[in-house]
Amino acid sequence: MPRGRTPRGDSPVRWVIWLPGELAAKVELLLYDPLLQRPRYGMKSEACRQALELWLEQVAGGEHGKSQTPA
Repeated sequence: MPRGRTPRGDSPVRWVIWLPGELAAKVELLLYDPLLQRPRYGMKSEACRQALELWLEQVAGGEHGKSQTPA
């Protein structure tokens, strides 16, 4: 059985972003794990990824990640 992290097809890229404090607090509250007394590891990144994918679908009409060849 393989050990370690499951490899992904696309390598992650590190972004540093600044958010308004109130927005960050709301997100952290939703991601808070009472056993760990903090958000679970990777949950902020996952929330950002999902939000960006949803936004791209709305803006680009679901065409992100697909080749943009003219018809």
